[in-house]
Amino acid sequence: MRVETISFVKKNAASLELSEPILVTQNGVPAYVIESYAQQQERENAIALLKLLTLSEQDKTNGNVYSKEQLLDGLI
Repeated sequence: MRVETISFVKKNAASLELSEPILVTQNGVPAYVIESYAQQQERENAIALLKLLTLSEQDKTNGNVYSKEQLLDGLI
């Protein structure tokens, strides 16, 4: 992750390269992260998949599962 100052970002906002996220600092303290829309979507999708995986593991632990036969019977 690239680190830039907020003044650098203000001066170069129109031409920022977003191939990797940019950590923006203000007075030497991390303040913002700038990332491309595609990167943000990819991260959100990964989080959603992890949530689904957690829910499916909970269902499996609690016995909330169907056999192949039950699933096929429900589809017909």
